[in-house]
Amino acid sequence: MEQVKSDFALIVSHPTLRDFVGKYGLVDTRPANREPSLVLGVFEGTTGEHSILVTHSWYDRCKTYQIRPDGNDVTIEVRDSTGAVVYSASASFLDDR
Repeated sequence: MEQVKSDFALIVSHPTLRDFVGKYGLVDTRPANREPSLVLGVFEGTTGEHSILVTHSWYDRCKTYQIRPDGNDVTIEVRDSTGAVVYSASASFLDDR
């Protein structure tokens, strides 16, 4: 569990998010025929006695006459075998990283 926490803290870009998802064998559970949305990924899996849910979404930071990189929010929820949340956190990064 401590390793999951420290690895999640390293998420600062798309590549580090991909590394985290790959390391823990998480699978994108969004339906293939989904509508376009701000959610870019819903990744789920298990490690030991814990289930992991990671949600990746984006948002447009631009205002009128501004060009800014998109923002990304990543949240994690880790649940124990009873379904109780034992850890949750969030991370943010910009597309320009």
